[in-house]
Amino acid sequence: MKFVFALAVLYLLLAVQCLPLASLSVFGYHPDLLLVATACLGLLKGEQQGALIGFLAGLGQDLCSSGVPGFNAAAKTLVGFISGRLSQRVMAHSVRNQVANAAAMVMLHTALIIVLARLFDFPRPASPEVLKALLVELLAGMLLVIPLFFLFERLTPRAAKRSEA
Repeated sequence: MKFVFALAVLYLLLAVQCLPLASLSVFGYHPDLLLVATACLGLLKGEQQGALIGFLAGLGQDLCSSGVPGFNAAAKTLVGFISGRLSQRVMAHSVRNQVANAAAMVMLHTALIIVLARLFDFPRPASPEVLKALLVELLAGMLLVIPLFFLFERLTPRAAKRSEA
């Protein structure tokens, strides 16, 4: 039941992000709330549920945007999976690790979107624009990760760690 509630909160963040009046603009860019939420939930829930959450968040974002369908779903699926994989290796309750994970996932997401755009021969923004957007996303991700992580930590039980035999 708590997982369903966490998904409801995730889609509330999607609504906040998709509504033009509700979106926060930093230097002309909109922070990706779903990216940070996917990274947080991946750390809390593990790789399988992190990938599922990333796919659902990305699919919802693709349906709301005018961008290329599937790019966000693919990138956020990988972000959720890798974040979940990291949950077995790092102490997730450490604020430093949460911020580092969010920063790494923002950079990974940006790189994946650029690679997908290049693979499918879609127009890409100029390098200075990508760098500016990446810096804004990094700053927003590192600021948003702590409250979102603690919110999701309260809403969802932690994934059970697998014993390595």
